[in-house]
Amino acid sequence: MSFIDERPLIEGRHHIEAYLIKGERQTIEFKQRLTKPQKIAKTITSLANTDGGILMIGIRDDKAIVGIDVEQEKYILYDADNHFCDPPVKLSVTEVLVPKEENSHQLVSVLVVEIPKSDSKPHKAQYKPNEWQVYIRHKDQTLIAGAKTERLLETDYEPIKKPKLSKNQQRLLAYLAKNDRITQKEYAALVNISERRARRELLENLNIGIIRVLEHEQEDVYVL
Repeated sequence: MSFIDERPLIEGRHHIEAYLIKGERQTIEFKQRLTKPQKIAKTITSLANTDGGILMIGIRDDKAIVGIDVEQEKYILYDADNHFCDPPVKLSVTEVLVPKEENSHQLVSVLVVEIPKSDSKPHKAQYKPNEWQVYIRHKDQTLIAGAKTERLLETDYEPIKKPKLSKNQQRLLAYLAKNDRITQKEYAALVNISERRARRELLENLNIGIIRVLEHEQEDVYVL
């Protein structure tokens, strides 16, 4: 069974312009080339496990269009999805012909791979023979999911749509809107509560999808 939906060939820079303007972020990843299926499997599964997104192949990190050998890149992409992602992720793949440079008549191919937020989370990627890991996406990074995050993915929870926020939740979200992350100790100081209560409130917010956690050996950090 194929999990790849190949779309018809299209032409024109306007089909990719919006992604180039936005640049790499939590839902957009640029790849100049695909090298190893194990590496791209991490990216595919991380996007599927988080908010979904777009993988563009034939674009450098600096947004320069370099073009690709379509069949070669498709081979690695399909190998990654079918053999290094468990379960495989449903992908939609479109080849787009675009000018290599503005006002250029030389057309090159770029692959636009649509990766939806999955209903079959968590997807694991094989990074070594017989060794699998769950990955998530945070901003423009692919990160290993910790035990807390993996449990949440397994429950396939849906964040509440319009929560009635407490004062502490409002202060937490306002802080994270201005700062990249917050620790348990920082949250306790922010809302003036004990660290024990701070831990409980952060876990409650995590469980209802208001925040996410990035788990580290020394100390977990909480992000939007």
